[in-house]
Amino acid sequence: MARRSRYADVKLFEPDALGRVIFKGLLARPITPAPGAVEHSVVAGERLDQMSLGYFNDDRRWWRILDANVGFLCGTDMTIEFPTREAELNDPFERVHMVGRTVVVPTKES
Repeated sequence: MARRSRYADVKLFEPDALGRVIFKGLLARPITPAPGAVEHSVVAGERLDQMSLGYFNDDRRWWRILDANVGFLCGTDMTIEFPTREAELNDPFERVHMVGRTVVVPTKES
């Protein structure tokens, strides 16, 4: 893993009592509050990469916005747009409709 990766200090899953590694991967990365932030109102069809390009001049830093909004597990949860109210109500992942909602955008690098 790259030394500058934001996952560089994250630990691997530990083997169980029998020495088996059930899941070969990283534990969750701890998220801390965003240092300095602005509020952004989500518009229809908006994506995190577009927001990141606008705020950070880099569309690959979308994860900073996701990290600043700890209630979301996946980037699509923040900008999803359902075609109908029925589709929104029947969403198996229970995501909220984000158009018009406010999300936090960090202004400083954490």
